[in-house]
Amino acid sequence: RHYIKGFEWNIEWDRFALCTMGVSRDSWDFHSVECDRHRGMSDLIDHVKALGYNRPGLVMLEEQDHSHHHIQRSVVSNWQLQLPTELQIPHLIDDDLSKKGFFDWLDRHNPDVVICGLDDVWEWVIESGRSIPQDIGFVRPQITERKNLSGIRYDHGSMGEAAVDVIAGQINYNERGIPRVPKSVLISGKWQAGESLRKQSGT
Repeated sequence: RHYIKGFEWNIEWDRFALCTMGVSRDSWDFHSVECDRHRGMSDLIDHVKALGYNRPGLVMLEEQDHSHHHIQRSVVSNWQLQLPTELQIPHLIDDDLSKKGFFDWLDRHNPDVVICGLDDVWEWVIESGRSIPQDIGFVRPQITERKNLSGIRYDHGSMGEAAVDVIAGQINYNERGIPRVPKSVLISGKWQAGESLRKQSGT
């Protein structure tokens, strides 16, 4: 798997049993094991809505958006379409994401919750003078290390086990190379309440 624009793998695929983990623009060609991002984002939105947030702001890198096949963008956009126009905040999706650009977006649109998987953005929210979760919520579509964050946590050990099963199946059936019909195994995540969201007044 990779996120490098213009990178080409120089490998004789027909010699190997193949399985990718995670998603990239290459994953469609191979059997793959991935986080069930659509289900995870839908679950995330349900919990955020239940807490009373209604001005969501999505922040991500453009390359990440492409690599994830626009799943996060589409789920958040679907929620926003159900909100009044004045509550629909434009996404901040940019490969040249900067602290100044983020501060400008944050001050201009004043979201009540930031949906983002970037550690820098967590720090920028704090540097803006806002307290999490007192002034603004922060939720992560895929939690990695921060144990106090609210968001979705995936079991990467289970992903690894599933990938081994996919490889073993190909070896057992003497299958090699790029498959005629690629298959995907989706691993569901679990909601982690964390400490970066709180129940909003009036809910």
